Amino acid sequence: RSITVALPDLIVQSLRGPKSAAVGSGIAVTETIRNNAPVGAGASTTQYYFSSDTLLDGGDALIGSRSVSALGAKDRNSGSATVTIPPATPPGAYFILAVSDGASAVTEAAEGNNLRAKSINITP
Repeated sequence: RSITVALPDLIVQSLRGPKSAAVGSGIAVTETIRNNAPVGAGASTTQYYFSSDTLLDGGDALIGSRSVSALGAKDRNSGSATVTIPPATPPGAYFILAVSDGASAVTEAAEGNNLRAKSINITP
């Protein structure tokens, strides 16, 4: 008989913010983190990035973060943070990326489902 150990699974269930913002401005973003697993998850940090696409890579700028308290099985935590659009950004179409457990503090059942993207138009 085998023993299966369940691990937490943190996802960004929703991400909201403005449709547009000026270069260098601070904007409020709101997200909901959900633990999709049947076991609890420890405290974590949601990290926000500014990106030219929907993929997180080394060229993306970390623009903010938010602490998320420990979550029970299937629990959610919603909160907001103010992030700053990088001042040297040329006007155009970009994305705000929210990454649950951005600092990798929680060992999860699936690490590849932690990102959600929201489009934003940057104006001069």
